[in-house]
Amino acid sequence: MRLSLLVEDVGSTEGVLEVSEWYWKLMDFEIDDEMDTNDFDFACISYTWGLGREPHPFRPNIEVSNRTIPALEAFIYHRPTCERIWIDALCVPLEEKERSHTLESMGYIYSKAKEVVAVLSNTTLPALEHMIASDRIDTDDLQILERDEWVSRAWTYQETVNSKVLYFTCEDAFDVIVPASQFLNCVGYSFARLKCSAVEKLQRYPRLGAFEDVIADYYTAGYQGRSALQVMSNMDRRSQLRPEDHFYAMIGVISTARASSIGNLEPCEVFMRLCEKKGDFSFIYSAAIRDHTPLRRWRPVSGELPSILPWHGWGARQDGHLDDDGLRLDEMLVVHPAQPQEMARQFVQQWVASFFGDDGN
Repeated sequence: MRLSLLVEDVGSTEGVLEVSEWYWKLMDFEIDDEMDTNDFDFACISYTWGLGREPHPFRPNIEVSNRTIPALEAFIYHRPTCERIWIDALCVPLEEKERSHTLESMGYIYSKAKEVVAVLSNTTLPALEHMIASDRIDTDDLQILERDEWVSRAWTYQETVNSKVLYFTCEDAFDVIVPASQFLNCVGYSFARLKCSAVEKLQRYPRLGAFEDVIADYYTAGYQGRSALQVMSNMDRRSQLRPEDHFYAMIGVISTARASSIGNLEPCEVFMRLCEKKGDFSFIYSAAIRDHTPLRRWRPVSGELPSILPWHGWGARQDGHLDDDGLRLDEMLVVHPAQPQEMARQFVQQWVASFFGDDGN
């Protein structure tokens, strides 16, 4: 696929972008599965757009996020020797067909990058500084991170879990960059020390609880290796501006295929078909409405695809195969109805309420 990257330009100051006393221009490259990333490497920047807009530095008649340049500045400060950079607002082509292909391939792009640097808002600086100085953060830091939009966006899920190497910094940060492992350890350790139940923690910090699952996903499953249920569960608690972005992000972590390459289908249907092609039928563990067609009543109707239990999971996919009698799932454990113990009933009730409210059932 064609990939536009920011490349340092040392020979001209016209038609280029000046950032932190460096000059950058856009250049096109071809990348594929056969490319040697040791000979051709680039880095990706992950950030959120927010509401502010300003003119595109290369195409002033188009607006981009006013957080794009600050994110780029933060990255360049920490990675001054990086020669090639991908950042969506500047590197996604403007031509409609190429633009659509690139947006559908975001997961693939992040999987090919040498490293990904997530640039949070400048309000997170105190929390990141405390992570550098210690193995824990306090409740004020948790609240700061909970409010940052980056931790709950749909696109940042695939940008995170597909990355080979991941770091965190923020706008206006100097000498503060945190490896993903340290970030997770600080958040997890601080969560563990909170004097409340697991359900109360999730009620108080729903975004961070979901993000902690994403980082765990990052460490426990490889690119295209995670199950559909694992993806669905993580995406249930994330937000997006367009409904289709939800499924584009899900497709981006299970396959290199673009949604449009499967045909003129709804993104949800594309996701399910790609899972079926891989032999992963764990997408059936959804609370979605089922197809009424005979022998297909096991299959969710294309639309929303919420997981039955929005909880982090890991392990193998749900293998199965289709035959003339419908779907047969492999290695299933047969269970029988029974009355739950009171302690178990209360735990499940509280747990469900933490996700769906007090009236969840």
